[in-house]
Amino acid sequence: MKKQSKGLDEAFKDAIKTYFEEFAIVKPEFAIHRLPRKIDVLIIEAEKPIKDHVIIFTYFQKYNILDFKSEDDTFVMEDIYKIGYYSNALLLREKKIDYFKNLTYTLVCTDRPNLIFKIAKPEIEKKGLYVVKGLCIIDVRVLVISEIEDDLEKEIKYLKIFAGKKERKDFIKWVLENESEDYILTQVILLYGDEVMKVAKEKGIKLRGLEKRAEEMAEVFGLKSKFFDEGSKFGYEQGAKTGYEQGAKTGYEQGAKTGYEQGAKTGYEQGTKIGLSKGQSRGQRKIELKTAINMIQFGMEKETILKVISISEKKLDWLIKRLNK
Repeated sequence: MKKQSKGLDEAFKDAIKTYFEEFAIVKPEFAIHRLPRKIDVLIIEAEKPIKDHVIIFTYFQKYNILDFKSEDDTFVMEDIYKIGYYSNALLLREKKIDYFKNLTYTLVCTDRPNLIFKIAKPEIEKKGLYVVKGLCIIDVRVLVISEIEDDLEKEIKYLKIFAGKKERKDFIKWVLENESEDYILTQVILLYGDEVMKVAKEKGIKLRGLEKRAEEMAEVFGLKSKFFDEGSKFGYEQGAKTGYEQGAKTGYEQGAKTGYEQGAKTGYEQGTKIGLSKGQSRGQRKIELKTAINMIQFGMEKETILKVISISEKKLDWLIKRLNK
C-alpha cells in the first residue's frame, strides 16, 4: 500500500504542477525547514490571479499549501499535527508572507478523512469542499475528490484523476470518450491500466499508442511494477480466454489429424499383432488336428493322444467316432 501511495503522491504533484504552472508558480516538495519536512505542493500566485483559472480553488491567496491523501493512505492523528506544523513553519520561513492572511491550506483527499470529521466537525463551503476551524493558526480546507461536482472542467478533471474506485469507472469512460488532452489520458492509463483496458475494450476504443508514454511516466513516479503487474494481469486474463478458444479449435483440428494418424499407426500395429497371433493360433490348431488324426489311424490309445496333443477329450471322441465309421 505504501509503495502504491507514494506513486500516487508523485502523480498528484505532477498533475497539479501541469495545470497550475501556466499561470502560477508551483513548487512540489517545498522544503519548509532544515529537517527533511516537505510540503506536497506549494502554489504561489504570480501576475495573473489564480481565481480566474479555477472552479474550486477560488479561495486561494498568494501562498497556497496542498497536501494529498490517496485512497490507500489512511489519515491519522499525526497528519492533524502536520497541518499546524507545515503552516507555522512556512510562515516562519517565508517572512515576506503578510502574516496568515495570504496563506491557505488545503487537504486534498480521495475519500472523506473520517478522523477530521469526527474531531473537528468541518463546515461545508461547497459540494465536496469543507472548512475546518481551530486546527491551526489559519482555517483549513478539506477537499474530498469523490464528492466534488462532475462538471469536468479546468482543475476538476485533474483532480478527478485521483477519484476512488466507486467513481473511477465513470471518469475513465468520460476520459476515453471526450478527453483530447494526452496528459489526462496518459495519467489514467498509468494509474489504472487494467481498468482502462477493460473499458476501452467494452467501448471498442483504441488507445492511440499512449501505453508507451504511460510506461515512461510509470518509471518516473515509482509505479512501474504496478503498471506492468496490471498489464500482465489483464493480458493473462485476455490471453487465457483467447488462448482457450483458439486452443480448443486448434486442438480439435490437430487432435483429429493426430488422432487419425496415431490411430492408423496403432491400429496397424495392433491389428498386425492380433492377426499374427490369431493366424499362428489357427495354424497351430490345424497342425494339432492333423497329428491327432494320424495318431488315431495308427491305433494309438486315447489317453496317449490327450497327453501329446492339446485337444479336448470331447473333440477327440468326435474325431475317433468319425474316423471309425
